[in-house]
Amino acid sequence: MVSLDRDTMIRISKNPGLYQDFYKSYGRALNVRELYDITHKKMEDEVYYNLDKNDAEGMAEKEAMEAAKKRVESLERVKDIVNKFDDGDIAAQSLLEPKPTSRCTSPL
Repeated sequence: MVSLDRDTMIRISKNPGLYQDFYKSYGRALNVRELYDITHKKMEDEVYYNLDKNDAEGMAEKEAMEAAKKRVESLERVKDIVNKFDDGDIAAQSLLEPKPTSRCTSPL
């Protein structure tokens, strides 16, 4: 809180600009996924756009980031599907699975 005068106080945020911009646009704090999307877009726009295609290290970092993004999105899709499961369905499935055998299959 910062005092403007004897009777007026205002709140000043110490959050980085992207948080402030998001709050101004949406009236709420951003979540982790939104932060990820914003920072990824910023990397694409500011770093990868001007990346020299002959910069092997930079290209490797870009590919690693794109692969990580695809993994995150795949996991989110799986999470969405799993969240739709009913607890009773999961319990029923575990009862239907065959019991593992304790037989040793190694040649020794």
